[in-house]
Amino acid sequence: MPQGLQVFDEHGKVTIDISDRLTQVIGVIRIKSLVGSIDVTVDGNRKLFYTISKSHSQWNGADCMTINGNKISWDFSQNRLIVAGDGLEVVYGVV
Repeated sequence: MPQGLQVFDEHGKVTIDISDRLTQVIGVIRIKSLVGSIDVTVDGNRKLFYTISKSHSQWNGADCMTINGNKISWDFSQNRLIVAGDGLEVVYGVV
């Protein structure tokens, strides 16, 4: 029996269909270094993602972070504000 989640509008049209993939959070890191990276084990054909969940500055740092294969990297060497104090909290996982 197929499983998943489908949401329909008032006309019966599918508006959301996530019958084959959901996100899975793998971990949370607190970035305090200006430059660095983490390797993440990703099974099969799943795609790595990250989201910035907590920042103590007005700038969120997303333009200084990249994903390449199974690696999340950051370079804040031009933006020291982001890693001051408590740093930046990043949630990562797979789709």
